[in-house]
Amino acid sequence: MRASWPRLTRAAPPAFGVLTCCVTMPQYAHGISDRVLLHHIKAAGVERAHSTERTLYYRCGKAGIYRLLGEPIPPGVAPTPDYQSMFNRWAEDGHPPLI
Repeated sequence: MRASWPRLTRAAPPAFGVLTCCVTMPQYAHGISDRVLLHHIKAAGVERAHSTERTLYYRCGKAGIYRLLGEPIPPGVAPTPDYQSMFNRWAEDGHPPLI
C-alpha cells in the first residue's frame, strides 16, 4: 500500500519565490545584488516593512563607503568596484534601471 502524503494547505509565502533571483542572478550583478533583490521584491508585490531599530550589524568589505563617511579604511577591505558598469550592464541586458 502506498504511503499517503499530507497535502499542502496553503501556498508558499510570496517572498519565498523572490529567493530564486539570488541564484539566477548574472555573475556581473553580484556587486549590486542588494538592488537586484529589492527590484524583485517590489516587482513581486511582497509587503515590506521598515524599523527604526537597528536590526543588523554589517561590516562593509569595500573601501568606498569608508571614504564616503570619512572613516579610516580597515585592513583587508577590497577596493571599490565599478558599480556604474554593473548598473549599465543590468540595463543593457533589458532589465529596468536600478538607479
